[in-house]
Amino acid sequence: MAKRDKSRAMKNEKSFRKIKKNHSWISILIYAFALITVGVMAFAAVDVYFQYAAETKSAAEYKSIIYMSRIYELNQDKDDEYIYELLDAEGNDYFIMDDSGAVIYQKGEITCAADGREVYLSDYVYVEKEHTMRFDYRRYISNIKYDGDNLYLGSTEVSRQDFKDAGDQIGMIGNAPEDDGIVTVDIDVNREDLNVLDNFVSDNLPIWLAVGLSDGNTLVVKAMVKFSIQDIALFAVFMAIAAVIVCLVFVIVIVNVIAGFVRQKRITNFFFADQVTGGHNWMWFKVKSEQLLRKRSTAKYKYAMINLVFVKYRTFCLCHSVAEGEELLRKINDRIMNSIDSKNELMAHATNSNFAMLIRYADDENLDTGIKALITELEQIDTDHKFAFQVGINKLDVMQDENGRILRRKDIDVDKEYNNACAARATFEGSDDSGVAYFDDKLVEEQQWIDKVQEKQQQAIDNEEFQVYYQPKYDPRTNELRGAEALIRWQSPEYGFISPGRFIPIFEKNGFITEIDHYMIAHVAKDQKAWLDQGLKCVPVSVNVSR
Repeated sequence: MAKRDKSRAMKNEKSFRKIKKNHSWISILIYAFALITVGVMAFAAVDVYFQYAAETKSAAEYKSIIYMSRIYELNQDKDDEYIYELLDAEGNDYFIMDDSGAVIYQKGEITCAADGREVYLSDYVYVEKEHTMRFDYRRYISNIKYDGDNLYLGSTEVSRQDFKDAGDQIGMIGNAPEDDGIVTVDIDVNREDLNVLDNFVSDNLPIWLAVGLSDGNTLVVKAMVKFSIQDIALFAVFMAIAAVIVCLVFVIVIVNVIAGFVRQKRITNFFFADQVTGGHNWMWFKVKSEQLLRKRSTAKYKYAMINLVFVKYRTFCLCHSVAEGEELLRKINDRIMNSIDSKNELMAHATNSNFAMLIRYADDENLDTGIKALITELEQIDTDHKFAFQVGINKLDVMQDENGRILRRKDIDVDKEYNNACAARATFEGSDDSGVAYFDDKLVEEQQWIDKVQEKQQQAIDNEEFQVYYQPKYDPRTNELRGAEALIRWQSPEYGFISPGRFIPIFEKNGFITEIDHYMIAHVAKDQKAWLDQGLKCVPVSVNVSR
């Protein structure tokens, strides 16, 4: 029996979890996959563009590196010192490494990163370990000539002091050259002031390009790649577009996830809502009660499972209207809700005129006083009518082991506990008055006995287990037999001799008493016939018949 109850409780909990389960997680996974895919594709496109731009910009440098590799290849019959001298003459920093990565010759400092990456143009490209690109939003002017005494801007002679004064005014970067020759000086001027190129420039970006050699070695040469501000702007546009796409997808994902949760919340609220009172229904009460009672923090408290019934609710609806009856149920629901601690106690409209409650109590007196006060308050909910309310209470005491340690109610079955409360309330059946009844072991035994009697009643009739006893009636004056009263007894092969007080009230309540009446009349008639056949005197026999 306990196994069946536990299995049913687990099945109910599983059904609830299935209903409450938020399927938005499936959408979240789909959206997350889409977000990652879009992000990877967007930034991959940016990476491809940057790689293309880098290779395009380094194409000229790559030609010189190919030239250096050809010098190396064409002079392999010469000694290494001769080859390195030819390569050094090209002016670039470089190094040669074998297939194990060991450097066998170098010119200049090796400042490239340890790991390279494969590109389309060359075998590998390496970047500087540390390099920060600088973009100067300045214009530059070229062809400044210095002859040791004077500076010439184009064909115009400018004295060193005038150049310095002008430079101070226009924000010249750098000083006048100290040696003869043509130099380029960065200055901040307008086109109207000087003949300038309308162009923005940056520092050269050092990269290392690698080319495989026929002998298995690798030639790695330092090259300088110049990116203009237009290149960087275009790259920034690509980055911005990628970021916007990713952000847009992210926003769509978040909006859809939130919408999914809101939609699921509405479905759950609708599932748990009582359509009559606007409060909670039985399913909500069942789920929340089990969650509350199974908590470790609530194991130390006493709780009472309560079944409260509005007596003659159907009669009220018949005399007035269903709408008025439902309005009355709403008032009752609100009144009960106001009487409990909503943080630690629960209530819901269970079925029809039944309300389920789970309240915390300190002792029996406190519980009894509180419930009777609630009944008194509900009886006066409508001054034009006098109502009655019947309450069945099933007390859930604190569970302890043999050492007095408090145990969790981890196997609590709310259906069973509430049914026990209903069974206690059912003892008022046939009464229209208010009252409070408690569920206990004696009630269980009584209910079990009623169940056994009802199971065996027809079998007892068929097997004639009911026996007729005659109580004689004598004339007190003559001491002569004047009649008899037929009495019934049950001689059960399973339960033994059973007095009528233990089964007649059950038969009267379930309607089986009519079968007993017929049984008694038939047996008394048979007995009287037998007495006549034996030549015995017959007297009137009275038989008790149910109303």
